[in-house]
Amino acid sequence: MSASPAELIERYQLKAGRLITQAAAQAKSADPAGVLAALRRHREILADQAQTTHEELMSLVNMEVSLVNQLEGSPAAQGVRGNRGVLEVFDEVTRTLDEMSRPAQAAAAFLRLAWIAALADQEITGLALLHEAAQVSPDFAAHNSWIIEVSRAFFLDREGSNRYQAGDRAQSMTYCLGSLEFALGQGRTSWAERLLTRVADLAAYADQAALINAVAVLARLAPLLARMLDRVADQRQRQIYGGLFASVLGGEEIGSEILWDLLQYALGLRTAMTIAAPRLGLISDPRAAELLTLLEQDRKAMLNAPPVARAQPERVSLREAFEERRRSLLIEVMPQIGFKSLQGFRDLLDDRTIVLALYPVQLAGGLPVVLGYAVWTTGQALAMAPSTPDDLGEIVRQLGDTLDELRRTGLNHICIYGRSSESGNSPHLIRLGDGLLADHWLVTSLPHPHVLFPLDADPDRLARTEGVVAFGLGFESGPHEEPPIPDAPAEAVAIAALAGGLFRVNDAATIFQLRDLVPRARRLHVATHGRFTASTPSFHHLLLTPGAEDDGVLYAWEIAELDLAGLELATLSACESAETAVDLSGNTEGIPIALMRAGARAVIGTLWEVETTCSRAFFELLYAQLAAGASRGDAFRAAQCEIRRRFPDERDWPAFFLIGDWR
Repeated sequence: MSASPAELIERYQLKAGRLITQAAAQAKSADPAGVLAALRRHREILADQAQTTHEELMSLVNMEVSLVNQLEGSPAAQGVRGNRGVLEVFDEVTRTLDEMSRPAQAAAAFLRLAWIAALADQEITGLALLHEAAQVSPDFAAHNSWIIEVSRAFFLDREGSNRYQAGDRAQSMTYCLGSLEFALGQGRTSWAERLLTRVADLAAYADQAALINAVAVLARLAPLLARMLDRVADQRQRQIYGGLFASVLGGEEIGSEILWDLLQYALGLRTAMTIAAPRLGLISDPRAAELLTLLEQDRKAMLNAPPVARAQPERVSLREAFEERRRSLLIEVMPQIGFKSLQGFRDLLDDRTIVLALYPVQLAGGLPVVLGYAVWTTGQALAMAPSTPDDLGEIVRQLGDTLDELRRTGLNHICIYGRSSESGNSPHLIRLGDGLLADHWLVTSLPHPHVLFPLDADPDRLARTEGVVAFGLGFESGPHEEPPIPDAPAEAVAIAALAGGLFRVNDAATIFQLRDLVPRARRLHVATHGRFTASTPSFHHLLLTPGAEDDGVLYAWEIAELDLAGLELATLSACESAETAVDLSGNTEGIPIALMRAGARAVIGTLWEVETTCSRAFFELLYAQLAAGASRGDAFRAAQCEIRRRFPDERDWPAFFLIGDWR
């Protein structure tokens, strides 16, 4: 029995696109209509980069264009060879438009002429002819939209190369960005990566016109770029945005709208899209489920093992594999998100807030610096500092005079957009003048401006009947080998009383109860132990009491799959609960982002281990302020100031941190 084509491809690692290409080339003379129909029928295969190389794809498109003209076009265009005669034939076809039975004849001819011109290094003529084809017959253009778009992308790519070789870097970048948009949209990642590399080389040379074009294109392109997980692609994107920032800063005038738009594309965009993405259902994914099963088997095997044997490399590898699988699944469901103009964003701010964005930029000469861009309702300010572990502090100090002036006019809140703290450090402790930043300023962080956008959800889904659901574990007994937190149960009871809600403590504080009760509450409080590992932030976790079907370990990836829409605030009286893993593009992962993805508007936790009486006092003060009607930010600030008075040691009060919507 002969093997099927699919079996042959699998057996010999052949590419279906290559087989179709070869068959079409052999049969096009004898049966042009049949070959054209076959090319259109198998377009999904031909467009797949796993099936066709870039050169094969272009050859196929050229073949299809030739067949379309042969079967549907004007006879005048069928005998043209090379570039000679293209414009003459265009004029002849245009003159005889009225005599043609269908405008599609002229459109097919123009499409063929476009390719002849482009292959003769007349790409601008080719692009103009593509435009004419669409203008003369919109129906033809709609029917052949894919072939016209891939032709346009190919011509733009070639013209970008021509301009690059001619030294016209700004125009080269403009053409390459146009081609990149198509390559990304079609999933041609190898083509896209080549274009990304070229654009990264050119971004720092953009003039004003190229900058304006780049911002317009990136409004559509940035979400597609954010879906590229490859490290090289990430590096190229940072080079592109860094180069564009350098171009903005090197211009005669700094365009604030351009700067703001670029920051929204460059900084934390993947996090914003993750927060907005729908639930994944990880358990139903075979690979993710397999990894979780292996991790559970490893956990059980380690229960009775000595402590020295519990941090096995195999477990780390399994967790890293799960991280990779989860991210790849998230990429598939990440939605397009909207962006705000600078004024549109300012309209979301109160008149006491400064948003300070931080982004690494490579200036001419290779000097790595960090750009600080501060925005408030009526103004803006720029600062730059050498890239060091304390660059955030240096940016703040450079803005010191501006901050002093703004503080005298009533501003008292700095919200850091992007990287807000290094592991084990708190921005509250930034040295400013003779004191600390926290002496006069509330300091919070924001993963991305999109977090402040109004909720687009069914009001019934957002309705809540309880003020808070509070959980507290004392760890006096039970399977978790952790130090006791004797104040945690009383803390949960006190907060439930302050906010008018429910509490579950010790044996009743289970994951099942959390899943069941939190959708009823405006706020969630958990007093327990927590652990954070930057390399595998999906396994950032809180400890609850084991139930019949779980071990009581609540991971960030599980939290992210809950439906908590309508949860105004999550407060976590747990070690390292406000920690996040942050990449060079300001994308953050960990429990705070998981809670926001689940629906929470803001999260308050700790950056490191805090003395338990201090933590209990802070959160009780916080909830007392909330009960009195204070905003999240004002309640945080009042609790912080009082707790600093009671617990002045810098191991305690600076650990508390607010992430998200402070309003």
